[in-house]
Amino acid sequence: MTMMIRKPILRILFAALLPTLAACGGRASIDIRHINNSHTELTLRADARYLLLPVEDGIPNAVVTVSADGLPDRTFRVALAQTRTDYTVPFDLAPYRGRTVTADVTNCAYDAVCWEQIAQSDRFRPAEEPHYRPYYHHAPAYGWMNDPNGMVWYDGEYHLFFQHNPYGSRWENMTWGHSVSRDLLRWEQLPNALEPDSLGAMFSGCCVIDRDNTAGFGRDAMIALYTAAGARQTQCLAYSTDRGRTFTKYAGNPVLTGDVPDFRDPKVFWHEPTARWIMVLAAGRNMEFYSSEDLKTWRFESRFGEGHGSHANVWECPDLFELPVDGDPADKRWVLLCSLGTESGSRVQYFVGRFDGHTFTNEAAPEAVKWMDFGRDHYATVTWSNVPDDRRIAIGWMSNWQYANDVPTVAFRNAATLPRELGLRTCEDGLRLVSAPCRELRTLLGDRKRQGPFVVETEYNTAALPTGSDGAYCIELGIGGISAEVFGFKLFNCNGEYVDCCFNRMDGTLTVDRAQSGKVGFSPAFAAAPPARLPAAENYRITLFADRGSIELFVNDGETVVTDLVFPSEPYNRMNIYAKGGEISVENLDFYKVTLK
Repeated sequence: MTMMIRKPILRILFAALLPTLAACGGRASIDIRHINNSHTELTLRADARYLLLPVEDGIPNAVVTVSADGLPDRTFRVALAQTRTDYTVPFDLAPYRGRTVTADVTNCAYDAVCWEQIAQSDRFRPAEEPHYRPYYHHAPAYGWMNDPNGMVWYDGEYHLFFQHNPYGSRWENMTWGHSVSRDLLRWEQLPNALEPDSLGAMFSGCCVIDRDNTAGFGRDAMIALYTAAGARQTQCLAYSTDRGRTFTKYAGNPVLTGDVPDFRDPKVFWHEPTARWIMVLAAGRNMEFYSSEDLKTWRFESRFGEGHGSHANVWECPDLFELPVDGDPADKRWVLLCSLGTESGSRVQYFVGRFDGHTFTNEAAPEAVKWMDFGRDHYATVTWSNVPDDRRIAIGWMSNWQYANDVPTVAFRNAATLPRELGLRTCEDGLRLVSAPCRELRTLLGDRKRQGPFVVETEYNTAALPTGSDGAYCIELGIGGISAEVFGFKLFNCNGEYVDCCFNRMDGTLTVDRAQSGKVGFSPAFAAAPPARLPAAENYRITLFADRGSIELFVNDGETVVTDLVFPSEPYNRMNIYAKGGEISVENLDFYKVTLK
């Protein structure tokens, strides 16, 4: 059936879209021709910066192919609104300015509400979603976010690239989003850095600074190595000579291909002893190591993984770096990070050992499994390259593949963890990778409000927490004099919602229970609470950062870390400290409001 229906439409301001559709720059008509029930063609002259697309969350995607004379076609998927509009996303018309553009749309009904709401505009303002949008964590202005990518420091800026869907808040259209910060705390989102092309979607990767121009793109060029995920997964290169603001894809891509389906997420660094670039790459359930003199031609060196650690799923998102043991620069080890899915969801394991530029050797027992974070929402953690003073700073994705597409936000989904400074510490069970909040976070803390010291024999209710409407605060808690078998604390609000952080000295576990934390019914997997390793200690130093929809718990300067999302109906504004089978002495209890000044 052919439906030659044409209906030019002007910009229409619906009440639900007022926050997003304000201030139209171009009001040119859009010619809409419905070919059949689910196939439509749009034609317009690109007279404004954006084509605004109304989205209905959770419905099947339409497929949109944009074309214009002299420019390559762009194809993406977007859940164009059928019965209602939940939010709006922009398609950037800047490359098409002044041209006639055609958009071929399939899998979208001819009577969908989107056809009356699509418009051009010179401005786009993301929909506001303040209840769970992080106050001091990185999150996209709109759309979906997963793995951090390409993290590099250059010329005073921390660059955070990230897996991004700019056309919806569920996983799709993998693109490299891009944000920059001078302090790891206040982020400015820039235009997307890498967009899908004929080789595939833009999967995870890294960036390095080519100080000696080994690749031939210029001294200090920022080089991105990334996975193009098309019919197969291949490794590609792009370069920037303008501080990461724009990237040019290398004409000789791909620079590395493999023979396994899961072949991705390159992490590259300069290995000074062998004077070569080293790439560690996830290949199935192993990590592979490659070397190169020019970042373009890669030579296989070795493989690590079989028989070591957890193999519950394919390995992803590697990182490899050297750290001093207990702060001693004369005694160093290499740490290999590896993300994978497990029964409890998405987790990051690590190995500690030696690396000679060719082979990684694990120093722990092969069957040993070491987790970087014991929470439910810590994945794809990698570190920044080129950071001054040899600091090793990491950041991860704060979600879980078991429910990431279903968390109760709409216009955006998912955020990054707090930046964490890494170290190696000698513990009773060997060398452990410790993760402490980066020192820059101290600058966000307001005046200290102290309670205590005091002894808890059964329970103690604190005064109100300095949460404000943001639910953004930090708690520092020092506990000693422990005779209790079990102790802990609950964060709760006036609606009966709470999170229980329980320290069990009898079985050596720490459990963060969020079964009553607020909204939990969006996934049967969300309320699960796997136990964490509780360090054996006489005293515990506990730091907790809360931010609207998350809590991050650091025990004994990051020896054990638990990162969990929470979705309370209002911020937790009270704290109950308890002890069972004995007592504890609270030596200090400090509260801070977190403020972005």
